[in-house]
Amino acid sequence: MKIKKFYNFLILILLILLIIDFGNCLKDESSDSEISVKRTKKPTSRSSNNDSGSMIDDVAIRESTKSSSESGSDSSLGEIDGHKIIKCNGTQELSYDAGDMKSFYKESTPSVDPYTCGLTIPSRNSLKDALLSIDKCEDEDSCNNHKISCTEIEITNGDEGFTYGTFSVMLKPGNVPNTITKVSLVQKEGSNGQMVSDVYIAIYGNQTEIRYGYHYDGYENANTKFKSSRVSNQLFQSFTNVTIKYTKEHLTFYAAGQTIGHVASMWNKEKVATPPVYFRVTYLQNSEVGSNAIKTSLLPASAYVRDFNFVAGPCTDSDDEVTNWGSPKTYLDYYTSNCTVYRPLFIFNNTIHPDWDIKSIGNHRFQSTQFPRIGDNIEFGFNSAKNTIRFVSTKPFPIYRHKYFIFWINGGDRGGQNLWIAATHKNHIVAKLNVNDYVIGGIQKNQWYKVIIGMKKFQAQQTNPKKTVFIDGLMFQPTYDGFMDMTYFDDLMFSNGSICMEKGNSLSIYSKGNFSEGMEYDKSIGNYDTRSTVNQYEKKNTIEYQIVKKTVLQVNFMNGSLSITEYDGLQFTVQYIPNNGYISGGTATENQKVENVVNSLRLQLCLMQEDGIATYPCLSLSSYVGGRFPANRWFTLNIPWNDLSVDFEGATFGGFIIKSPDDMDPDVYQGKLYISQISATHYKPPPVERLATENFSFKLSWNFNLTLLSIISIVLLFI
Repeated sequence: MKIKKFYNFLILILLILLIIDFGNCLKDESSDSEISVKRTKKPTSRSSNNDSGSMIDDVAIRESTKSSSESGSDSSLGEIDGHKIIKCNGTQELSYDAGDMKSFYKESTPSVDPYTCGLTIPSRNSLKDALLSIDKCEDEDSCNNHKISCTEIEITNGDEGFTYGTFSVMLKPGNVPNTITKVSLVQKEGSNGQMVSDVYIAIYGNQTEIRYGYHYDGYENANTKFKSSRVSNQLFQSFTNVTIKYTKEHLTFYAAGQTIGHVASMWNKEKVATPPVYFRVTYLQNSEVGSNAIKTSLLPASAYVRDFNFVAGPCTDSDDEVTNWGSPKTYLDYYTSNCTVYRPLFIFNNTIHPDWDIKSIGNHRFQSTQFPRIGDNIEFGFNSAKNTIRFVSTKPFPIYRHKYFIFWINGGDRGGQNLWIAATHKNHIVAKLNVNDYVIGGIQKNQWYKVIIGMKKFQAQQTNPKKTVFIDGLMFQPTYDGFMDMTYFDDLMFSNGSICMEKGNSLSIYSKGNFSEGMEYDKSIGNYDTRSTVNQYEKKNTIEYQIVKKTVLQVNFMNGSLSITEYDGLQFTVQYIPNNGYISGGTATENQKVENVVNSLRLQLCLMQEDGIATYPCLSLSSYVGGRFPANRWFTLNIPWNDLSVDFEGATFGGFIIKSPDDMDPDVYQGKLYISQISATHYKPPPVERLATENFSFKLSWNFNLTLLSIISIVLLFI
């Protein structure tokens, strides 16, 4: 009897051990599964010659607001200035082509100040392709006592109006002197005899000048009206895209694919129009100079409108009556707050990943001669509205699997491209964003930009953002029907953040006010100080670099070139102190706050080749962080070799140069750059992957315990 009790006790112990082992097994398998989802790896295969002809495929993409999966997800959509991003109310997307635009032609009356023009009977018969014309009035009574008429197109979206979002239109402005072509968003309540509240961008005929800003109840002041730099005469020769991005956090104005201005009223607290709003394009006389300033021999004068597009969002849960806008968000958080040990998952890096394909309407090719970075990039021509290039995965995946989608883009010989980026599933567009919202200043010609888009931005446009949405690709397409010429893409990837760098085991180049042994800077020229006490970091001297074209900081490695296999990237701790006169375009003094940043820092980092003379393609520091370099604060910037154009087999470099671009005006002073430390560093290693032998050993343990338990049970039957 005692033996039987002993065996029963032994069986109980074995059962407990078996349950513990089984629980650990499930936990291990769950962890492995999670790692397999998050871990990303750069493909090692490279091809020197790719023929993309076999990848060309006409893809019919349809707009869709339906989720492709109904399973739930509690993933957050993120925040803007502390307010949660939510789905906007009302219409999410709306488009009209050139033919549709004619139906929105209407008269404009003096009651909608500040539009001081009017027609009691619009001349609809003269309309062709949404032509807007102004002419002298034969009878001033018919023009509400005005000598010059005006015309207008208004899109109201029925009684609903529009909410916050991006408004785009193709426009050929009028070029007669003292006329204005104005694109505006007008608060609905202000259109019935009340003083107007609006947001506008106004193009002045034959002056190559653009003004932008907003009125509230007909009121504006120096804090709400702005004048851009001079624009090209080409703006008046053909159709160009004009866009207003209107959100509760900021206003951004674009023309011809370039940022005309960004309004930040976080200091003056001025009120602004609130939804619902109507969209208007008006062609009118300049009331500041009077109707007599328009030569009648130049009348009638005309402007043209076509291809309107609206996409809602982002919206937040803020209930503030007075909008407190902040500056446009740069990529600073990506580089400083989202450090990860996981490596990016490349879609394209010199060659397309085996699990991805390219399907395009139009011709694309892999090439390395035009605008080179590292190896091959992708060249594609956006020459009409139907041209699209789409990157398609072999398997769909949840839209929230990765935190960021990252790519490099170059405007080629032309620049000024205005593109949508759409998340797709099968033949449907799940959500889309404007690429220019993530390139401050617009896509310029012959300039590489690193674009970082949070995947939560796509989720914010879903009908039910809490539902899991699957996507299988990303597509680039024009925002309007026009010739944009060749655009170049490189290093498309998913990422969970910038890769963490190890603090120890690094090569110090400059720290604590001194260059390390073997680091020579005697070839540097201009106004700089390597042991400045003006702006110390942790009570240590820094490099003070006066940012003018004639100042060049050149550091050579005298102990031999550095191989990219020894370290993973460069690390800089810097602070940019801008010249307020430069960044404001001459409107602010040194002691004034700059509310409207016109000019961003133009400074380059160039690695020198092994000979210490020739350089690899230079990296624009502002382009690297989204178009606007953070100012007046210290921060550490980690730059991997891939972003410095040296991520290829056998690459070495013999030093680096910090300089202004070659086309920079030598008389322009941009401010000061302080550098507290420079080093070559290592990535933190990724999580150690569990070996298959661990699972095998568990299976052996499980089988042994099960066999032992079976033997004991059989023995007990005969006791």
